[in-house]
Amino acid sequence: MLLGAIYGYVLAWGPIIWGIIGAVSGIGIGILLKWWVNRKSTHRQSRTGADIVLLIRCDEQKWPAVEQLLRGHHALGLAGVHDKQPNR
Repeated sequence: MLLGAIYGYVLAWGPIIWGIIGAVSGIGIGILLKWWVNRKSTHRQSRTGADIVLLIRCDEQKWPAVEQLLRGHHALGLAGVHDKQPNR
């Protein structure tokens, strides 16, 4: 846009028209470059998700509430381990 406005003083249509032409051209080139870079980067990227393992120790009576809370937050998997020894 700046170059269109600067050189528009010596061109036939004037600086305003050449400034608008420069702005539209710059926006178009920017969108095309962004699309091209994003297209290239999406092919190289693999899914890099993180898995978290959460260990919770609680009484047997509290387990249903803990399970309901985790399922409510979309936990991928749940497993319970029962302690043979009583809590200290």
